[in-house]
Amino acid sequence: KATGPVYSLYLASISDPPENLKVMVSQANRTVLANLSNGTSLPVLEGQNLRLVCVTRSNPPARLSWAQERQTLSPTQPSDPGVLELPRIQMEHEGEFTCQAQNPLGSQHVSLSLSVHYPPQLLGPSCSWEAEGLHCGCSSRAQPPPSVRWQLGEGLLEGNSSNASFMVTSSSAGPWANSSLSLHRGLSSGLRLSCEAWNVHGAQSIIVLLLP
Repeated sequence: KATGPVYSLYLASISDPPENLKVMVSQANRTVLANLSNGTSLPVLEGQNLRLVCVTRSNPPARLSWAQERQTLSPTQPSDPGVLELPRIQMEHEGEFTCQAQNPLGSQHVSLSLSVHYPPQLLGPSCSWEAEGLHCGCSSRAQPPPSVRWQLGEGLLEGNSSNASFMVTSSSAGPWANSSLSLHRGLSSGLRLSCEAWNVHGAQSIIVLLLP
């Protein structure tokens, strides 16, 4: 009895480790960024609501999780652990957020550096009379770092400057900006002096009235 070749057909599912991992960012109910890469810096205004959605392709489906500074976070939606919602962003949210995708064949992750932005917050000004005249100091904190200047009557005094009547000294470190003002002469009762700080998110000023 003649026999011919026997062909067998095997059907097998294709298995893949997690790949094409991406993060979509939503603020104010609209997607503002997608396909973020590792180390992306993500600025968010303090008080805003933030939604991070992590998606990937794999077979079998990957297990998704979020961590902040390597501390695993409880899923916002247990049925969809790839979603992380951060209502009313505060300073404690600043830092690294990592989405991890893992299945039996491998893992992949994406890390974002979240920076919290906010308008200037003024400290001061505080003034004191000294032998040579009036000395005032003013500090402000903001992100991005603020600029600070003085307004004396109708004139603006900023940076590092001086003449026979005044001297302004300014410095900055991290989110802080500091400025000091020394007035040597030319003071009159009722003269308005104010310290002003500003960045792209807003401005703040405090007025001091010089008394006789």
